[in-house]
Amino acid sequence: MNTILLICILLVSTCVFIYALRNYDGMLQFPFLMTCDLVFFLGPQLAYMVRNNQTYDKYSNTALSNFLLIILLFYVSAVWGYYSRSNKGLRFPDFTFNSTKMIVGLYGLVGISMYGRHMLAGLSEELKSSTQWTGLPVRYLFFSSVGTLCIPLGLILFLKYRRKIILPALWSEISSTIAVVVLGGRRSPAAFLGIMVLTGMWFARRMKISRLVLVAGGLVFFMFVTNIGVYRHFVKSDDPQKWSKIAEEVFDFDKTISKFAKKDVSESTSDYVDALNGALAVSAVGKTFRFDYGIIVWNQLIFRWVPGQIIGQGLKKSLMLNVPQVGDTLTECYSYRPPVGTCIPGYAEIFASFGFLGCIFMFYAGRVAHRIWDQAMDGNLIAQIAHFALAPMYLRFGGGGIWLLLTGLGFWVIFLFPILFWAKENRVSDEIWLDEAERERF
Repeated sequence: MNTILLICILLVSTCVFIYALRNYDGMLQFPFLMTCDLVFFLGPQLAYMVRNNQTYDKYSNTALSNFLLIILLFYVSAVWGYYSRSNKGLRFPDFTFNSTKMIVGLYGLVGISMYGRHMLAGLSEELKSSTQWTGLPVRYLFFSSVGTLCIPLGLILFLKYRRKIILPALWSEISSTIAVVVLGGRRSPAAFLGIMVLTGMWFARRMKISRLVLVAGGLVFFMFVTNIGVYRHFVKSDDPQKWSKIAEEVFDFDKTISKFAKKDVSESTSDYVDALNGALAVSAVGKTFRFDYGIIVWNQLIFRWVPGQIIGQGLKKSLMLNVPQVGDTLTECYSYRPPVGTCIPGYAEIFASFGFLGCIFMFYAGRVAHRIWDQAMDGNLIAQIAHFALAPMYLRFGGGGIWLLLTGLGFWVIFLFPILFWAKENRVSDEIWLDEAERERF
């Protein structure tokens, strides 16, 4: 049964993958990005578990089949919602913006980001040594993360207005992100940078990159993600030949593919841990019927954005509602705690909130994503920014979970929308907006 469900998931995702590739911009949209996450991140873990039932049998012999069924239903619902076009629903206001104010705002964001990086670098190693940061490291990391907003905004402004004063700000944040990827071995910033650059070029000037280059880049990224543990081990070592060893061990396609042909269970759970988290979470919630009905999103917002260091931890905790936590339910059922640094996939989180009714949630999530894309393609800057904020979530939804959406949207709302409000000039009427959209189509 597990094999059949996995084959169904792969068949559907392959069809979506090919359909999205018909046009260049298909690679920048919700179905393609979500499919990449499912096929290249969560997919290999699921395949590993299907071949090695020892990974889950000691907890529940139906856990994996239930999870595969949920993934299939939710994935199909999201894709169906996206491609069932509708002119009704979410609509962003459209404005013209003062370019000088936008550039001033861009440099303001760069200043906040540079302040955060400078203060973070100046902290003692003792404060930065823990994997679970608290206190000052969290505060300065928050400010340094604002730099991720500068890349898409800077790209759009430069490509639209061609003002060279934007280039220093843009290069500052791009080079910083590249350093984090190369020297820190971080996967998410690498993916986000690629999406932002490609999408920014497309929104501003309809500029395309050769498909051959994109395929080559995708293969390199696939090997980077698959061998991320090996990469981090080498890059943090003092070995003078570490870069040649990285080329041999990390970016060797044959060695990467051979990992997925292993027959025996690895001594480490790193080959399947996120998929195991999701399978056990779905099974535990299905047994107990302890759904949180989406209220967990409120708790995540409070946890992420209310500053306990300022208002006090007691008041912060009092704002959070008492609802079942999927991680706690999982632990109570199976005496298993997801390892630190791993995630419960978004498919499992949606099931923990709404059960099988999560199909409805996914359907409308896909429909909203399409409405945002259509408005972004018609030149609505607010819709373009919304797509930039959501695109990383599309790419990490299956493996990372809903919290990525909340984290990304929070930064954009707090730091970027005030700039847009300050820089807006005239509102474009619905009639003009529609006329421009028609002209672009023809």
